[in-house]
Amino acid sequence: ASLPVRARAAGLAEVVKAAAIRDAGFFADLERDAERLLALDEAALLPALERACAIKAKVVSEDEREQGLRMLLNFGHTLAHAVEALMGYRRILHGEAVSMGMAFAARRSEQLGTAPAGTAARLCALLERLGLPTELPARPRSAYLRALKVDKKRRDARIHYIVLRGIGRAESVPLTAAEILPGPAGPKRR
Repeated sequence: ASLPVRARAAGLAEVVKAAAIRDAGFFADLERDAERLLALDEAALLPALERACAIKAKVVSEDEREQGLRMLLNFGHTLAHAVEALMGYRRILHGEAVSMGMAFAARRSEQLGTAPAGTAARLCALLERLGLPTELPARPRSAYLRALKVDKKRRDARIHYIVLRGIGRAESVPLTAAEILPGPAGPKRR
């Protein structure tokens, strides 16, 4: 309750992430209760926090060594870490960077053909209702590509990038930095 609204919203980004990758029904609950969550309405907030923690605990318990399923918890984090680095770890909260990364990943999922049309709009609408940003900071593509090259999820030249199959379903796909962040006429995958 002592946190400013901006910090509350940043924390809720991880709650949205849990729903977006594993539970469409939970995501719908967040859509219904977004304003109540920000207002710290315990009847909405406590079940949401419990559900998000349960999702994370289940994923971690099923994949303790991050061999596959656990990678889904990185949804939005690939570009979030790049944003944080490009911003010098100042002026942006981690949850805000994750929100930007999730919004980008949802849009990229639609472009790659892994998620149905409307998935990104729905995710972005919820994030925006929570007061979270959904656009990456304006930086040169080359700066983002350099930041992506140090991603911890890299295997050889590819990054295990988390895409949506729809709200509540996600998967890891191996992409190069240029496939994650294509130029104006960048590559498309099907």
